Amino acid sequence: MSLFDPFFGIFDTIFYPFFNLLPDPRVSYMVGIFFVSIIIALITTVATAKVVDQGEMKANKATLKDFQEKINVAREKGDEKKMKKFTNEMMSVQSEVMKGSFKPLMYTMLPIIIVFRWLNHYWELQTFITNGSNYLISLPFSLPKYGTELGWLGWYIICSFMTSTAIRKIFKVQM
Repeated sequence: MSLFDPFFGIFDTIFYPFFNLLPDPRVSYMVGIFFVSIIIALITTVATAKVVDQGEMKANKATLKDFQEKINVAREKGDEKKMKKFTNEMMSVQSEVMKGSFKPLMYTMLPIIIVFRWLNHYWELQTFITNGSNYLISLPFSLPKYGTELGWLGWYIICSFMTSTAIRKIFKVQM
């Protein structure tokens, strides 16, 4: 028994409908993982919106862009001294941006770990993959080192890119 086992029954109950929407199990599991990615994107976006000062983040990104332009001008003029000065100042602002983007992790890391552990142990999904074709989706193109077949984690990553980007744009949250 692991520390996360009490949560697995709850997640089985909550997510079961999403993983059994359609008659084709492969498509149902793909839809279920897509819904999980939406929920995780919502959780991380809300945490980011609550924890990170969005005005400050936007101002810092504008400052970074301004420094980048100044560095490019200094590079074109061959002024190494100004380039170094602007680069150092830019690194200081970049450090603040990184600190701000890591704050939400304090609130979202544990729930995300629990969800991933559940997905890794979700018996229906794992049984399908191990008894089936050892993959969840087959891509129409080949990925370097991975080929054309992805399991649940690969599919989650693809869904996560789409859903988190869309949700952040909808809520106008800076990362």
